[in-house]
Amino acid sequence: MEARAMKRQVYASTYSSAVAPNGSDLHFPADSELSDPLSPTRLSEALVDKGKHLQPNVHALQQLSTRQLTLRHQTFLAAVVEQPVQQWSDLFNIEDTHTVATALMLADVLSAQVLRLQAYAIDKADCQLRCAEVQQLLLDALTSGGSIVKALITCKKILSSIEINRLQVKPRVAVALKNGLTIDSFLQLLDQQGVEIVLQSAVGLYLQEKNPSLNKTALIACQYKLFAKLIGLRQHKLMLNDVSQYHMLFEEWPMDVILLGNSLASSKQKAQAEFDIALHHGGLTKATVAAEFARAPKLNRPMHVNHAMVACTAANAVHAMLV
Repeated sequence: MEARAMKRQVYASTYSSAVAPNGSDLHFPADSELSDPLSPTRLSEALVDKGKHLQPNVHALQQLSTRQLTLRHQTFLAAVVEQPVQQWSDLFNIEDTHTVATALMLADVLSAQVLRLQAYAIDKADCQLRCAEVQQLLLDALTSGGSIVKALITCKKILSSIEINRLQVKPRVAVALKNGLTIDSFLQLLDQQGVEIVLQSAVGLYLQEKNPSLNKTALIACQYKLFAKLIGLRQHKLMLNDVSQYHMLFEEWPMDVILLGNSLASSKQKAQAEFDIALHHGGLTKATVAAEFARAPKLNRPMHVNHAMVACTAANAVHAMLV
């Protein structure tokens, strides 16, 4: 493991020298960083105020009384609580923190994996069918008192059968849970625009604003990490605090297609630039990379996660091939 980490660091340093002399914006994570524990203190980390598109207001985030929940989150909550939950503020009328957190966690990790896979799925219809299947599987386990752990493991196996093409160059954009009426429609619109979506974790914000005891927070954080791992997620965080992993963050949801397209134009250019630089650094073409991927299918498996040198998933896939 040490030799592998050293090899990655050497590659990262040569890459940094080639494309960014100061290397300030490039970071190749070591193995120890990939298993970063979700400690209680990390739950209180707010979004980092950095970059043109990443300017969240910490106090505004904490003071919002209403956030928009996705239909998936509402469905999981409806399965375990009697009170109707449509608005974010409804969550704080429920005394059973752990039940709410469990429902939010399952919706969070499922959404994260589904959004990650659907961006690169070759057959979108097949992907949607399998995602609906695993959602029902988790809901059944949640409502029947069955094993959520076993259900998550089964979900991972089902989702592993989705065929993907990770060499599609797409910007990686984050979406914050803020006031709005049509978050599901906005996510669908983003997908149609050809981007990879990272949705802000609902349970992370819930724990921040609910402010439960330290022990309860730590327990839920550990459970979240376990759920994420069982469904095949790595390097998955509760908060959108690593700005280097996104090309853009949406705090407002422009539903106008032209406006949205204009907003995403620079992000698409950045993603393409990262991919072109990766090809140039390895002396490769897209055709030679595709041929290499065909010989090394592991790089294109749905559950495979490449180390992130840049935000673009396709560029990171090329870097992984070169290490």
